Amino acid sequence: MNPTGKGGKLIWLGAGVKTLARYTTEHYELLGEATANPSKVYPKDHVVIATLPRSLANIDGFLSMIEQGNKFCAIPITRSQLGSLMRVLACTPVDDTSAFGQHLLQGESPSKFKDRSGKQLRETYLKDKLAEKHEPVDEVYEYPSGYVHLSNHHLMAALNREQSRKGRTAFIFARGIVNSCG
Repeated sequence: MNPTGKGGKLIWLGAGVKTLARYTTEHYELLGEATANPSKVYPKDHVVIATLPRSLANIDGFLSMIEQGNKFCAIPITRSQLGSLMRVLACTPVDDTSAFGQHLLQGESPSKFKDRSGKQLRETYLKDKLAEKHEPVDEVYEYPSGYVHLSNHHLMAALNREQSRKGRTAFIFARGIVNSCG
């Protein structure tokens, strides 16, 4: 799922931006519903309520980075968004969602909680559970992770192959600035 095209420009923008705008509206609606009656907000609800503003911030940040052409910041945001989704998903395989919500409110890791069958809610387990319903999750998880940690994505993207030639190496810095050395 390499979302970059020729010259490192992000593709899939038109439809994706429209979809994200629609999700933003849905997020605000869900947040309004979830907080409409504060006396009926339980620990498990806090997970969803906390996820929605984080997700909105991720969407806003992602769109801003796309507008600026900054894939190094945009792509890791997709991993953050997936992490939020996995936290919400973690509420579904447990027997007591309120106890799980309380567990998280106390600052505990989901991996220290177990599902109905006794398996710990580790990151890999949650990713695999999500992948059962959404096949590209593995790719969506792995590809942005390469941008979260300094990796070959960063190393290769810093080279400008078009302007590099024998004896000279051209590098691309932030905002498209090119510098040659050698």
